[in-house]
Amino acid sequence: MRTYEDKLYEHWQSETNIKLHLLLKQSLLKKISVSATSLGSSAIAESSFSAHEDWYDANSTYDVNFAPELQEIIMESKYMEQLGFQIPQLARNVALQEQKFIRYTTGLNNMLHRYGKLMNSLSSAETKLMTEHIRELHR
Repeated sequence: MRTYEDKLYEHWQSETNIKLHLLLKQSLLKKISVSATSLGSSAIAESSFSAHEDWYDANSTYDVNFAPELQEIIMESKYMEQLGFQIPQLARNVALQEQKFIRYTTGLNNMLHRYGKLMNSLSSAETKLMTEHIRELHR
């Protein structure tokens, strides 16, 4: 039984290190494009944010790209440490910063929500007037 637990723990350790390196390198924002199809329903396409994309797309919104797997790793790390297991240093550092991640993602979500509401409220004349400012914002 002990060897099974050790193998499972070693597998978790290696998977956690690999996943964390990939998850922490992901873009912080993702662009969500909503386009109407011929049937009248909506199709949603997600892509990572890139500064080289079109500067403004009325059918797009932005979202925080905080992977649920990251929250899962944080919880697993806390539980593993409580059980007395040694957890990888990177996992420990991420787990210790959980409150900071929550605070940052909440703040970013609120800011992006306000941004979306503001951009949707602009008329075409206002958008033309604000073109340079919007381009500067998207840079």
